[in-house]
Amino acid sequence: MKAIFIALAILFSMNAFAADQQQPSQPKVKVPLKVQALYAVVVSTGLCFPSDDEDYQPQEYTVDATTKLYLLNCIAGAYNTNSLGYLYSDDGTTQWVTQVSILTLQQDEKGKNYLTPSFELINAYFDESAKTLGTMSLARSLADCGQSTLSQISSDAVKTLKIWDKQDCDGKGEPADWPLAWEQK
Repeated sequence: MKAIFIALAILFSMNAFAADQQQPSQPKVKVPLKVQALYAVVVSTGLCFPSDDEDYQPQEYTVDATTKLYLLNCIAGAYNTNSLGYLYSDDGTTQWVTQVSILTLQQDEKGKNYLTPSFELINAYFDESAKTLGTMSLARSLADCGQSTLSQISSDAVKTLKIWDKQDCDGKGEPADWPLAWEQK
């Protein structure tokens, strides 16, 4: 019993030492109140389960001089993280916010593909220099199947450009190998 107590005391001491040695965290993103209000509505419906984990903190990206893109976590799963995106603009006289929606590809019961809008931004990433928002929904952790999208973001529009889709989870390939299933003309 004494050995267990000593082992636990050492373990707790090591954890306390490790906590003291951690690097300071990145500064938290200040999310505008209008964005927080829209996000709170979705969370109140039970469709989102935000995480307080440091890995899922809000992200802020610059779209142009007056417009920012905010990605706020919605659901964190084993290999997919859903975010909600909001475009927020403040030119000094007018403020506005809108929720980001992209196109995704779905299949009906006969296997026919159709486009549908989606607010879920799965494993989202934003390239500030190209002003593109990418998503990648993994159908399973092997990453051999799923769907990814690429959308152009501007201060007044979100335009889905391409959708890659691979439904066959055959253990072959990776997201870069998924076939192009739809492209904006």
